Amino acid sequence: MDAASQNGNALIAFGALSGAGIILAFARTWKWFSRSGRDVIDLATIGKFFAYICGIIGTVLLLVTAGVSIWYLIFIKNIPEITDTNKEQIKNLLETFLITSFVLKLVDIIHIIIRQTRIEIFFMDWERPKKGE
Repeated sequence: MDAASQNGNALIAFGALSGAGIILAFARTWKWFSRSGRDVIDLATIGKFFAYICGIIGTVLLLVTAGVSIWYLIFIKNIPEITDTNKEQIKNLLETFLITSFVLKLVDIIHIIIRQTRIEIFFMDWERPKKGE
């Protein structure tokens, strides 16, 4: 149970979940594209796809980081034979995943804020006025 193989396992999990995430981003972008009434794929569609990818990959990184952290907590902390260099490799992997996921989720939150501020809602009051007023 060395750190290099566990880092490889974490990267494999990240790659597999990212593949599923890319398919989900395609589906979300296609859904937005078909509802927006556009005829051709333009820069806005590519930007929307990039924003969806950032959100999904950020979530995937957080999930893989949580899995690696739990594995680290259960196994590595209790085995005294693990060297400090292996612990440093795992910590570097976790730091890289956390920083990258923070940046990607920041882009996702900015995308959500922009999307929500562009929505226009119009409320109509259908209540009939009372006779006394």
